[in-house]
Amino acid sequence: MVGINGVLDFSADNQRLAYMSDFQRIEIVPCLHRNVINFMGMFERSMYIATKKIKNKFIALDKRNTLTTWNIATGKQESQHKLVDLDLSSYEIYAYED
Repeated sequence: MVGINGVLDFSADNQRLAYMSDFQRIEIVPCLHRNVINFMGMFERSMYIATKKIKNKFIALDKRNTLTTWNIATGKQESQHKLVDLDLSSYEIYAYED
């Protein structure tokens, strides 16, 4: 038998720390600075149609045809881009037609 592995692994993509507590369990811990509630200026979840995380950016498309980008580390809004000639007001998150 070997002792506990004392190495911490950081996943930059998921912003999480991981370590082996024993041979059968891996503990995953979110970083303390991670914004897990809301980003600044964010609407209710039902207002958003799609989201995407790219490196340190969180991008969301809302029903008002606006793409908004936030910095994941700070939670601050970085930019907004209004899509023209497109009506997304009737779409719902994760919705599809049978």
